[in-house]
Amino acid sequence: MPDILALDWEGRQIAGLDATIGQDRAVVRKAFRLVWPQNISPDRDPQRAGEWLRAQTEKLGVVARDVVVSIPREDAVVRRLQLPNVPDDELPEIVRLQAATHSTLELDQFLLDYLPMPERGEGDGRNVLMTTIPTALADRIQSALSAAQLHVRSIGLSPVASAQLIAHAERSAGDDPQALSLFVGRHGRRVEIAMMTQQRMVFSHSTQIHGENVNTDDQVVLAEINRSRFSLQEMLGEVDISRVWVLGTEREMQGLCASLKQRLQCSVRTLDPLAHELIDAPTAAPPQERAAFAGPVGLLLTECDAVTECVDFLNPRKTIVRTDPRRIRIAIGAAAALLLVAGGWVALSLRISNLDARLDERDQTLNELRSDVEKGGPALAAAELVRDWVNHRNDWLYQLERMARIMPDTERIYLHKLRFEPGYGEVRGRISANGLAKLRGDIHELERAFDEAGYQVSPQQIRSRTRDASYPLELNLELEIPIHEPEGPERPASGPAARGT
Repeated sequence: MPDILALDWEGRQIAGLDATIGQDRAVVRKAFRLVWPQNISPDRDPQRAGEWLRAQTEKLGVVARDVVVSIPREDAVVRRLQLPNVPDDELPEIVRLQAATHSTLELDQFLLDYLPMPERGEGDGRNVLMTTIPTALADRIQSALSAAQLHVRSIGLSPVASAQLIAHAERSAGDDPQALSLFVGRHGRRVEIAMMTQQRMVFSHSTQIHGENVNTDDQVVLAEINRSRFSLQEMLGEVDISRVWVLGTEREMQGLCASLKQRLQCSVRTLDPLAHELIDAPTAAPPQERAAFAGPVGLLLTECDAVTECVDFLNPRKTIVRTDPRRIRIAIGAAAALLLVAGGWVALSLRISNLDARLDERDQTLNELRSDVEKGGPALAAAELVRDWVNHRNDWLYQLERMARIMPDTERIYLHKLRFEPGYGEVRGRISANGLAKLRGDIHELERAFDEAGYQVSPQQIRSRTRDASYPLELNLELEIPIHEPEGPERPASGPAARGT
């Protein structure tokens, strides 16, 4: 039975489980949390951080040398891709091509994997959640753990690992897998929100809270959940949350659970990761912030009994290389040729004559088809012009309404100038916005909201201004509306009838 060290890796702290993987469960020897010292950072000096971590694990008596790591959602980019309806073994290459198209970075500067989303019906294509992290981040983690004399087996994503935990809990509870579940993990200032259906994660989001006032923080979490519901509705249409899971103990999350139940009017349950039926955890486990262990527990469950899809940036899904049948066909053809030669020149001549006649017939057919194609050229060109016009047509009133729904309901940021321009190629249109903000974090949150709503956001330099001390920062927002823009159910119909004319 292998020994595994499962870690949730943050820039400020580590939550870890030293465990042995059995046939159907994981036995945890040690559950621990370590806070990086002020003068040690795994981002700035991985070697020194690894040496410190080695000393701490030896002091704790950690046995495992093989490590599986989950990283926070905020360290990754998660993007939904709409792909053609291709076989599973062709998806990895298509996802990589899409990643190269959507990213401004070279492919060797980030690691990627993806999660297949549930199929929505014939003719709808394939949807996947593409997840990427900087290659430099993975290198720093591996360097630090190598300095700690530990071997990294996999690097995954915290909400995806937590989805493994939720999928097990729902299977044990006999819940309907078709229903939409929402789960929330909160510890320290880190909040991760995700949704899943059919035992597959379909959306994830992260944010930071102040951590100073519990009631205020709960309201921030509720606001982020509403934003997540709107973003998912933009992608998948009308959504109805059937149940909510809050990671942690009932005592820790009592206030948040009550707020969620009042707001969403559905079943709200707490889930202590270290109390899972497939996890034998020590009774002396850390009593606070159990949500920090959701990622490590999910990684252990993936090792012993995976029931849902996972991501692994070190070992991503790859195109299946099939055996080339051409060699077999060549060998068969050679044997057939030898048999024909042995059968005599007369039989061979008759066959060649027959093949020549068939080739002449096919050449005639091909010429006729080419003539038909040439005749239809003008009609095809006209159809392409019409298609181009339709693809780049915009309902700017709808875009204004959509932007208003995405904008936070707060006085911390406002816009005073908007400019709309038609697009071309793969871009339906462009929106330029100028405004003012109080903090840089407000601007970054707004850019992230538009990115998750399906817009392509071009980062702009944030400039300071002195005319208004209440809003010291200038906001310059550049958005592109892709041709395949997700359309929510509230989008108005196109054409004169929809505009009352």
